Amino acid sequence: MTARKSSNLRLPETSGLLNEYTSRYWRIPHDQEMKGPGLIATALRERIKELNCLYGIAQLAERYAESY
Repeated sequence: MTARKSSNLRLPETSGLLNEYTSRYWRIPHDQEMKGPGLIATALRERIKELNCLYGIAQLAERYAESY
C-alpha cells in the first residue's frame, strides 16, 4: 500500500474497489442517483457519525491544547 503526503499528514492510497464502495457514502445522492430505498438515509447517518467524531476530536484538542 502506498501513501501520499498531504502537508504533515500521510494518507494511505485506497484501491479502486474500496474507493468505489465508500464513495457512495461520501456524499448525499441526488434523487436521480437513488438506486434503492434508504440510500439517502444511510448517507445521512454516515455523515452524522463523521460529524460526531470530528466534534469529539475538536473537544479533545481544546481540552488538551496546552499539551502541544
